[in-house]
Amino acid sequence: MFKKTNMQFNQLKRAFLSSGYEISLSQGRAIERRALDGVYFPKRHELGAIMGLLAPDEYKIYINRSLSLEDRAVTLLHELIHLKDETLPEQTVEDLGISLWSTMTDSQRGFLEFLVRA
Repeated sequence: MFKKTNMQFNQLKRAFLSSGYEISLSQGRAIERRALDGVYFPKRHELGAIMGLLAPDEYKIYINRSLSLEDRAVTLLHELIHLKDETLPEQTVEDLGISLWSTMTDSQRGFLEFLVRA
């Protein structure tokens, strides 16, 4: 399992590092406005609050700054899966993100947490 997880993580990491995208920690309301103004499909919390948004025309990944550090990292992982393959259905992205997060090493999780540290 580790080899597969390591390969998937490295593909996502390379996709992000070569993409030119910037990560923006923003207030949920500001992300919500961007989602409403564009043709974006934001990641939402089960209670409906927006967690993250991939904005290709701006080369930005918006992450809700009010989330815990771990939730910000998991949301970034979710958005990176969208970045790698924008054709995947939302539920598939969600399932892949949960599965990958649960098998990632502390170092891999730490890399994502570093990127979304407030």
